[in-house]
Amino acid sequence: MFRLKELSRSFDIGERDQDNIRRIGVSLIDKREQFVILVTDYIAKKYDMPTRVKEMMSKNYSHHLGSWFDAIISGKASKDIVTFLMDFNLSQYSHEYYIDDRMSNVFSFIRTYFMEQIYNLAHTDWEYQEVSKSFSKMLDLSQYMVNHDYLIHKSGLKSDIRVKDYVIKYAEKFSVMVHTLLILFLVVMTMGAVTYFVYDVFNTFDTVPMNKLFITALGSLLIVWVLGELLHSEIQMLRGDSFKISIFVGVVLIAFIRDLLIMTLKHDENYQFSLLLLLGVLIIGFVYWLLQRVEKK
Repeated sequence: MFRLKELSRSFDIGERDQDNIRRIGVSLIDKREQFVILVTDYIAKKYDMPTRVKEMMSKNYSHHLGSWFDAIISGKASKDIVTFLMDFNLSQYSHEYYIDDRMSNVFSFIRTYFMEQIYNLAHTDWEYQEVSKSFSKMLDLSQYMVNHDYLIHKSGLKSDIRVKDYVIKYAEKFSVMVHTLLILFLVVMTMGAVTYFVYDVFNTFDTVPMNKLFITALGSLLIVWVLGELLHSEIQMLRGDSFKISIFVGVVLIAFIRDLLIMTLKHDENYQFSLLLLLGVLIIGFVYWLLQRVEKK
């Protein structure tokens, strides 16, 4: 199984590319059947397929091509193209006949089809260049998956790879489930923290001086901010972004700052501990700043 999110990053397919594809893809939704017929006809004529083989291809495999078309115009990578080209071809021809040039011809035809559609739908030259570049990245990724799968077939490692595929497939599903549960817990905790903050402010509004109320409220707001950052980090990871260690360093930094505020509120005369807290804030803040710079690069 291909880890599509990692492959998309390897081919530099970002949100901007997905938006470019979706903007044009909306106008291509009703061209699915046309695309499937054109590609299957091209393959049948190009390689002189008997009528029986062409009918079998259309009946048993063409829906994979249609599913791949739907995914592509939605800005998503899909391995349905592998199922269509690999499984069909290897069921009909020997490994020796299934050569790279053959698949290059098929992808050249598919690429030409999409470029013509983009040319007809784009309003400006700039839009045509941007969208065609985004589509090209997605098609390059798809062609890589087909060639990669063929090499696995050729080397005789398919059975071992399939075991790994199933392990990775279900491990990824379990990972998504765990992240979803974490998001639900964080939502509940964030709502609870906001509720406690509002209750704490109203409960102490008339009983403590304004400066102490301000510091208390700020400490509670920091907790809400930490929970919000963790929630945002989990959502970004589900979208396919990489793990960012700076989030957890930021949580530690906020914990130090909150302890410093509490000591200020209590007028604690333990100056050595206060200095240690302040030094900790400065060191962790510097580490957080360095991590942010590295992650942005």
